[in-house]
Amino acid sequence: MKPKVVFHIDSNKPGRLDMILTSIRNILDEVSDNNASIFVIAEAESIVLFRKDMPPSLADELQKLRGRGVHFLLCEQSAMRQGLAKSDLIPDFPLIKSGIWELIRLQLEGFAYVKP
Repeated sequence: MKPKVVFHIDSNKPGRLDMILTSIRNILDEVSDNNASIFVIAEAESIVLFRKDMPPSLADELQKLRGRGVHFLLCEQSAMRQGLAKSDLIPDFPLIKSGIWELIRLQLEGFAYVKP
């Protein structure tokens, strides 16, 4: 079985992103790298968590998870509403036009929806 999971983060409350990253690591430890299809959709207030000036330890963790096959997608509309340009955000993380639409699309493709 290859799990398909989409994590939704829309809040910049302390600890929310950490909960998601812990859950992702737990999934990957159970099924091994590249044997799961995992997406993280960041939208609304959470977009500020993905600024390029984030703590280096967090940036390293995100890059490690990307190396393990996790896809991080950032909502372009949310970035604009927060006054952030693509150049303000962590490099190489794709901007998508609408986070909510991507959540719907992935669920229609059979992805389990998780929002801690």
